Amino acid sequence: MVRMPLGGTLSIVAVDRRSGEMGAAVLSQSFSVGSKTVWSEPGVGVVVAQGTIEPTYGPLGLVLLKGGKTPPQALKSLLATDPRPGVRQVMIIDARGRAAAHTGKGCLPEAGYLAGRGFSVQANFVNAKRVWRSMAAAFRGARGTLSERMVSALEAGEQASRGAKRGGAARSAAVVVVAALPTNTPWEGRLLDLRVESSDAPLRELKALLKVEEAYGHAASAEELFSKGDVERAAREFSKAISLAPQSPELRLWLALGMLQQGESKAGERALRSALGRGQDAKAILRELAARGMIGTPRPPDAPEP
Repeated sequence: MVRMPLGGTLSIVAVDRRSGEMGAAVLSQSFSVGSKTVWSEPGVGVVVAQGTIEPTYGPLGLVLLKGGKTPPQALKSLLATDPRPGVRQVMIIDARGRAAAHTGKGCLPEAGYLAGRGFSVQANFVNAKRVWRSMAAAFRGARGTLSERMVSALEAGEQASRGAKRGGAARSAAVVVVAALPTNTPWEGRLLDLRVESSDAPLRELKALLKVEEAYGHAASAEELFSKGDVERAAREFSKAISLAPQSPELRLWLALGMLQQGESKAGERALRSALGRGQDAKAILRELAARGMIGTPRPPDAPEP
């Protein structure tokens, strides 16, 4: 048994048929909630277990789904073999968007869930039933990626639980997204796994991480464009990436390498200096990169621009 503190937990599981994604998001007053409550497998499904957690629900639930059981059948099997089903709160969703949920009578009130088409939300130890209703409404009305819509549901739930909220402020949050279709290798289908383990503002930090994740998506597109020799479009993609994550010198370094590899010496050196900051010998690093075959031979310091 995994012991949880007397603090509320909100969560959502959902499938997005258009993007071919499924996932979960969770917010809690518990430390490192994402490591304790969420299990997923590409092409199979997602399980969230909270309340008084029984950690076997996650892996066994996925095995049952993989074996052909529907979420309601899988959940029924798990509860039937559990000596303490009354203290569990569980949701299961499969790759087809079929969901099942259970809130035991022994869960700390208010506790409950609401299932809709392709999603389910749940909450425990909150001050009102409107919490999970607000989460469902927010998810239905939100736009953006699946991860953004799930985080919007958490925000709505937290807002609805303010006032006479029990247990104190949220401390951790997580969002996980996997492919709804099976993949040849497990790691290919793991699309997103972000966690805020302990913070005074876990949702704000989780949203910031989503921006950084988006930035690296633009950077990956830019790398592909560079490989095709499309320097102009690659530079635009890197510009988007850097605007989303201006604190990341790594993105500027990737831009610099891409430019230098394409023979854009002036822009590449400028980006390299921006990535390195003061006190770094950009010329020495250029020589080292050239020696390793990562870029062409750098221009001499006094050579005219091409």
